[in-house]
Amino acid sequence: MGYYVRTLPQRLKGSKWKLQYVSYKNADIKHSAARKPKKEWDVPRPRYRSLGFHDGMTIDDARVRARQLNTQLLIKRQEEKIKAIADAECKRRNRVQAVLPSEFVEEFELRFIRVRDRHQDSSQRIKRARTIWRAAQHMVAGIGIEASDWFLFQHEIYDYFATKHYSVRYVHAILRFANLWGFYICKKLAKPFLPIPIPRGFERQRLISSYYEKTNRVRRPSKPLDPAMLSRVVTRINRPNYNWLHLSVWFGLRPKEIDSLHDKKMWFVEILGNGRAVLWVFQTKIIALPPEDRWKPIPI
Repeated sequence: MGYYVRTLPQRLKGSKWKLQYVSYKNADIKHSAARKPKKEWDVPRPRYRSLGFHDGMTIDDARVRARQLNTQLLIKRQEEKIKAIADAECKRRNRVQAVLPSEFVEEFELRFIRVRDRHQDSSQRIKRARTIWRAAQHMVAGIGIEASDWFLFQHEIYDYFATKHYSVRYVHAILRFANLWGFYICKKLAKPFLPIPIPRGFERQRLISSYYEKTNRVRRPSKPLDPAMLSRVVTRINRPNYNWLHLSVWFGLRPKEIDSLHDKKMWFVEILGNGRAVLWVFQTKIIALPPEDRWKPIPI
Protein backbone atom coordinates (compact mmCIF):
# COMPACT_ATOMS: atom_id res chain seq x y z
CA MET A 1 0.00 0.00 0.00
CA GLY A 2 1.09 3.57 -0.52
CA TYR A 3 0.79 6.70 -2.65
CA TYR A 4 0.63 6.56 -6.44
CA VAL A 5 0.55 9.33 -9.03
CA ARG A 6 -1.96 8.78 -11.84
CA THR A 7 -1.96 10.55 -15.20
CA LEU A 8 -5.11 12.51 -16.01
CA PRO A 9 -6.63 12.66 -19.53
CA GLN A 10 -5.07 15.35 -21.72
CA ARG A 11 -8.45 16.92 -22.46
CA LEU A 12 -8.80 18.10 -18.88
CA LYS A 13 -7.50 21.56 -18.02
CA GLY A 14 -5.25 22.28 -15.06
CA SER A 15 -3.09 19.65 -13.44
CA LYS A 16 -2.00 16.67 -15.55
CA TRP A 17 -1.89 14.23 -12.61
CA LYS A 18 -3.64 13.29 -9.41
CA LEU A 19 -2.55 11.57 -6.20
CA GLN A 20 -4.12 8.32 -4.99
CA TYR A 21 -3.66 6.13 -1.95
CA VAL A 22 -3.87 2.38 -2.56
CA SER A 23 -4.51 -0.13 0.25
CA TYR A 24 -4.28 -3.91 0.29
CA LYS A 25 -5.33 -4.32 3.93
CA ASN A 26 -7.82 -7.10 4.65
CA ALA A 27 -10.07 -4.65 6.46
CA ASP A 28 -10.37 -2.56 3.28
CA ILE A 29 -10.73 -5.34 0.70
CA LYS A 30 -12.77 -7.94 2.61
CA HIS A 31 -15.85 -7.34 0.42
CA SER A 32 -13.97 -7.26 -2.88
CA ALA A 33 -14.49 -10.05 -5.43
CA ALA A 34 -11.51 -9.09 -7.57
CA ARG A 35 -8.73 -11.58 -8.26
CA LYS A 36 -6.14 -9.16 -6.85
CA PRO A 37 -8.26 -6.98 -4.58
CA LYS A 38 -7.24 -3.46 -3.62
CA LYS A 39 -8.92 -0.22 -2.62
CA GLU A 40 -8.02 3.20 -4.01
CA TRP A 41 -8.76 6.71 -2.74
CA ASP A 42 -8.19 10.04 -4.44
CA VAL A 43 -6.22 12.24 -2.04
CA PRO A 44 -8.02 15.62 -1.64
CA ARG A 45 -6.03 18.47 -3.17
CA PRO A 46 -6.04 20.51 0.08
CA ARG A 47 -3.82 17.75 1.55
CA TYR A 48 -1.21 17.98 -1.22
CA ARG A 49 0.80 20.67 0.57
CA SER A 50 1.02 18.71 3.82
CA LEU A 51 2.30 15.69 1.87
CA GLY A 52 4.90 17.69 -0.07
CA PHE A 53 3.03 18.07 -3.37
CA HIS A 54 1.85 21.17 -5.23
CA ASP A 55 0.06 21.86 -8.52
CA GLY A 56 3.20 23.22 -10.17
CA MET A 57 4.98 19.85 -9.94
CA THR A 58 5.64 17.86 -13.07
CA ILE A 59 4.37 14.30 -13.08
CA ASP A 60 7.93 12.95 -12.79
CA ASP A 61 8.64 15.11 -9.73
CA ALA A 62 5.36 13.99 -8.16
CA ARG A 63 6.24 10.33 -8.69
CA VAL A 64 9.64 10.86 -7.07
CA ARG A 65 7.93 12.39 -4.03
CA ALA A 66 5.40 9.52 -3.94
CA ARG A 67 8.24 6.96 -3.91
CA GLN A 68 9.86 8.87 -1.07
CA LEU A 69 6.64 8.78 0.96
CA ASN A 70 6.16 5.07 0.24
CA THR A 71 9.69 4.34 1.44
CA GLN A 72 8.99 6.22 4.66
CA LEU A 73 5.75 4.25 5.13
CA LEU A 74 7.61 0.98 4.53
CA ILE A 75 10.26 1.85 7.12
CA LYS A 76 7.53 2.80 9.61
CA ARG A 77 5.66 -0.49 9.05
CA GLN A 78 8.88 -2.46 9.46
CA GLU A 79 9.69 -0.67 12.71
CA GLU A 80 6.18 -1.34 14.02
CA LYS A 81 6.45 -4.99 13.05
CA ILE A 82 9.86 -5.35 14.72
CA LYS A 83 8.53 -3.67 17.88
CA ALA A 84 5.47 -5.95 17.93
CA ILE A 85 7.68 -9.03 17.56
CA ALA A 86 9.99 -7.79 20.32
CA ASP A 87 7.04 -7.10 22.65
CA ALA A 88 5.56 -10.54 21.97
CA GLU A 89 8.92 -12.18 22.60
CA CYS A 90 9.33 -10.26 25.87
CA LYS A 91 5.87 -11.35 27.04
CA ARG A 92 6.64 -14.94 26.06
CA ARG A 93 9.93 -14.90 27.97
CA ASN A 94 8.24 -13.51 31.08
CA ARG A 95 5.47 -16.10 30.88
CA VAL A 96 7.96 -18.92 30.35
CA GLN A 97 10.33 -17.62 33.03
CA ALA A 98 7.57 -18.03 35.61
CA VAL A 99 7.51 -21.81 35.13
CA LEU A 100 10.88 -22.48 33.44
CA PRO A 101 13.69 -20.63 35.24
CA SER A 102 16.38 -19.62 32.76
CA GLU A 103 19.20 -21.17 34.81
CA PHE A 104 17.47 -24.55 34.83
CA VAL A 105 16.60 -24.24 31.14
CA GLU A 106 20.23 -23.58 30.19
CA GLU A 107 21.41 -26.61 32.13
CA PHE A 108 18.62 -28.75 30.64
CA GLU A 109 19.50 -27.71 27.07
CA LEU A 110 23.18 -28.38 27.69
CA ARG A 111 22.35 -31.86 28.94
CA PHE A 112 19.61 -33.00 26.55
CA ILE A 113 19.74 -30.89 23.35
CA ARG A 114 22.98 -32.10 21.88
CA VAL A 115 24.23 -34.53 19.26
CA ARG A 116 26.75 -37.19 20.14
CA ASP A 117 28.24 -37.64 16.68
CA ARG A 118 29.62 -35.44 13.91
CA HIS A 119 27.15 -36.54 11.24
CA GLN A 120 26.53 -34.09 8.41
CA ASP A 121 22.87 -33.78 9.47
CA SER A 122 23.75 -32.82 13.04
CA SER A 123 22.93 -29.12 12.61
CA GLN A 124 19.54 -29.93 11.11
CA ARG A 125 18.78 -32.38 13.91
CA ILE A 126 19.72 -29.82 16.55
CA LYS A 127 17.53 -27.22 14.84
CA ARG A 128 14.62 -29.65 14.81
CA ALA A 129 15.20 -30.53 18.48
CA ARG A 130 15.22 -26.85 19.46
CA THR A 131 11.97 -26.27 17.56
CA ILE A 132 10.24 -29.11 19.41
CA TRP A 133 11.72 -28.00 22.73
CA ARG A 134 10.37 -24.49 22.12
CA ALA A 135 6.90 -25.97 21.50
CA ALA A 136 7.26 -27.99 24.71
CA GLN A 137 8.07 -24.78 26.61
CA HIS A 138 4.92 -23.19 25.22
CA MET A 139 2.97 -26.23 26.41
CA VAL A 140 4.44 -26.06 29.93
CA ALA A 141 3.71 -22.33 30.14
CA GLY A 142 0.28 -22.69 28.55
CA ILE A 143 -1.16 -25.40 30.79
CA GLY A 144 0.06 -23.73 34.01
CA ILE A 145 0.32 -27.03 35.93
CA GLU A 146 3.24 -28.16 38.06
CA ALA A 147 5.24 -30.98 36.49
CA SER A 148 4.63 -33.24 39.49
CA ASP A 149 0.86 -33.03 38.78
CA TRP A 150 0.96 -33.65 35.03
CA PHE A 151 -0.08 -37.29 35.32
CA LEU A 152 -3.19 -36.29 37.27
CA PHE A 153 -4.18 -33.68 34.68
CA GLN A 154 -3.23 -35.53 31.50
CA HIS A 155 -6.66 -34.99 29.93
CA GLU A 156 -6.31 -31.22 30.34
CA ILE A 157 -2.95 -31.50 28.56
CA TYR A 158 -4.57 -33.47 25.73
CA ASP A 159 -7.18 -30.70 25.51
CA TYR A 160 -4.34 -28.20 25.04
CA PHE A 161 -2.98 -30.17 22.08
CA ALA A 162 -6.48 -30.45 20.59
CA THR A 163 -6.93 -26.67 20.68
CA LYS A 164 -3.57 -26.26 18.91
CA HIS A 165 -4.58 -28.74 16.17
CA TYR A 166 -1.22 -30.50 16.34
CA SER A 167 -0.62 -33.77 14.52
CA VAL A 168 -0.24 -36.94 16.60
CA ARG A 169 3.38 -37.28 15.51
CA TYR A 170 4.16 -33.73 16.63
CA VAL A 171 2.36 -34.34 19.95
CA HIS A 172 4.55 -37.40 20.55
CA ALA A 173 7.69 -35.35 19.89
CA ILE A 174 6.57 -32.57 22.24
CA LEU A 175 5.66 -35.04 24.98
CA ARG A 176 9.11 -36.62 24.82
CA PHE A 177 10.73 -33.27 25.56
CA ALA A 178 8.07 -32.29 28.10
CA ASN A 179 8.54 -35.53 30.02
CA LEU A 180 12.31 -35.02 29.96
CA TRP A 181 11.82 -31.56 31.42
CA GLY A 182 9.33 -32.86 34.00
CA PHE A 183 11.79 -35.52 35.15
CA TYR A 184 14.62 -32.98 35.28
CA ILE A 185 12.79 -30.24 37.20
CA CYS A 186 11.14 -32.66 39.65
CA LYS A 187 14.56 -34.15 40.37
CA LYS A 188 15.87 -30.66 41.05
CA LEU A 189 12.97 -29.89 43.40
CA ALA A 190 12.90 -33.36 45.04
CA LYS A 191 9.32 -34.00 43.89
CA PRO A 192 7.77 -37.19 42.48
CA PHE A 193 7.16 -37.36 38.75
CA LEU A 194 5.11 -39.61 36.49
CA PRO A 195 5.41 -38.97 32.74
CA ILE A 196 2.45 -37.95 30.60
CA PRO A 197 1.31 -41.08 28.72
CA ILE A 198 1.23 -41.09 24.93
CA PRO A 199 -2.41 -40.48 23.86
CA ARG A 200 -4.13 -43.68 22.82
CA GLY A 201 -7.63 -44.83 21.93
CA PHE A 202 -10.24 -42.08 22.16
CA GLU A 203 -7.72 -39.34 22.98
CA ARG A 204 -5.57 -40.23 19.98
CA GLN A 205 -8.58 -40.25 17.67
CA ARG A 206 -9.68 -36.89 19.06
CA LEU A 207 -6.28 -35.38 18.28
CA ILE A 208 -6.40 -36.78 14.76
CA SER A 209 -9.86 -35.29 14.22
CA SER A 210 -8.82 -31.86 15.55
CA TYR A 211 -5.75 -31.89 13.29
CA TYR A 212 -7.83 -32.44 10.15
CA GLU A 213 -10.41 -29.87 11.24
CA LYS A 214 -7.96 -26.97 11.33
CA THR A 215 -8.65 -24.29 8.72
CA ASN A 216 -5.88 -21.72 9.21
CA ARG A 217 -2.66 -22.01 7.23
CA VAL A 218 -3.41 -25.46 5.84
CA ARG A 219 -0.46 -26.64 3.78
CA ARG A 220 -1.12 -28.11 0.39
CA PRO A 221 1.29 -30.16 -1.71
CA SER A 222 3.20 -28.27 -4.37
CA LYS A 223 2.37 -28.86 -8.00
CA PRO A 224 4.64 -31.48 -9.59
CA LEU A 225 7.49 -30.29 -11.78
CA ASP A 226 7.86 -32.14 -15.07
CA PRO A 227 10.52 -31.90 -17.83
CA ALA A 228 8.29 -29.75 -20.04
CA MET A 229 7.79 -27.15 -17.30
CA LEU A 230 11.51 -27.19 -16.56
CA SER A 231 12.41 -26.55 -20.19
CA ARG A 232 10.12 -23.50 -20.29
CA VAL A 233 11.93 -21.75 -17.43
CA VAL A 234 15.49 -22.51 -18.55
CA THR A 235 16.02 -18.90 -19.66
CA ARG A 236 14.49 -17.37 -16.51
CA ILE A 237 16.64 -18.96 -13.79
CA ASN A 238 20.39 -19.11 -13.35
CA ARG A 239 22.33 -22.18 -14.42
CA PRO A 240 23.17 -23.63 -10.96
CA ASN A 241 19.50 -23.58 -9.92
CA TYR A 242 18.45 -25.10 -13.24
CA ASN A 243 21.00 -27.91 -12.85
CA TRP A 244 19.73 -28.58 -9.32
CA LEU A 245 16.13 -28.88 -10.55
CA HIS A 246 17.27 -30.97 -13.53
CA LEU A 247 18.78 -33.57 -11.20
CA SER A 248 15.65 -33.55 -9.04
CA VAL A 249 13.30 -34.09 -12.00
CA TRP A 250 15.26 -36.75 -13.86
CA PHE A 251 16.74 -38.74 -10.95
CA GLY A 252 14.05 -38.28 -8.29
CA LEU A 253 16.60 -37.38 -5.61
CA ARG A 254 15.83 -35.78 -2.28
CA PRO A 255 17.16 -32.23 -1.77
CA LYS A 256 19.82 -33.40 0.70
CA GLU A 257 20.90 -36.13 -1.71
CA ILE A 258 21.34 -33.56 -4.48
CA ASP A 259 23.35 -31.30 -2.19
CA SER A 260 25.54 -34.24 -1.15
CA LEU A 261 26.59 -34.87 -4.79
CA HIS A 262 29.35 -32.30 -4.26
CA ASP A 263 31.05 -35.02 -2.19
CA LYS A 264 32.42 -37.70 -4.52
CA LYS A 265 32.17 -40.26 -1.71
CA MET A 266 28.37 -40.03 -1.83
CA TRP A 267 27.88 -41.29 -5.41
CA PHE A 268 29.45 -43.27 -8.23
CA VAL A 269 28.48 -44.50 -11.70
CA GLU A 270 28.54 -48.20 -12.61
CA ILE A 271 28.59 -49.48 -16.21
CA LEU A 272 26.69 -52.75 -16.55
CA GLY A 273 27.58 -55.62 -18.88
CA ASN A 274 25.00 -54.49 -21.43
CA GLY A 275 26.57 -51.04 -21.57
CA ARG A 276 23.90 -49.26 -19.54
CA ALA A 277 24.97 -46.84 -16.83
CA VAL A 278 23.58 -46.83 -13.29
CA LEU A 279 23.99 -43.97 -10.80
CA TRP A 280 24.45 -45.12 -7.20
CA VAL A 281 23.59 -42.47 -4.56
CA PHE A 282 24.11 -42.83 -0.82
CA GLN A 283 20.84 -42.17 1.05
CA THR A 284 21.57 -40.01 4.08
CA LYS A 285 17.99 -40.12 5.38
CA ILE A 286 17.92 -43.87 5.98
CA ILE A 287 19.76 -44.50 9.24
CA ALA A 288 18.21 -47.81 10.30
CA LEU A 289 20.18 -49.81 7.71
CA PRO A 290 23.91 -50.56 7.58
CA PRO A 291 25.89 -48.27 5.23
CA GLU A 292 26.29 -50.91 2.52
CA ASP A 293 22.48 -51.20 2.22
CA ARG A 294 21.85 -47.46 1.94
CA TRP A 295 22.96 -47.08 -1.69
CA LYS A 296 20.12 -46.39 -4.18
CA PRO A 297 20.60 -47.47 -7.83
CA ILE A 298 19.13 -45.16 -10.49
CA PRO A 299 19.35 -46.13 -14.20
CA ILE A 300 20.73 -43.27 -16.30
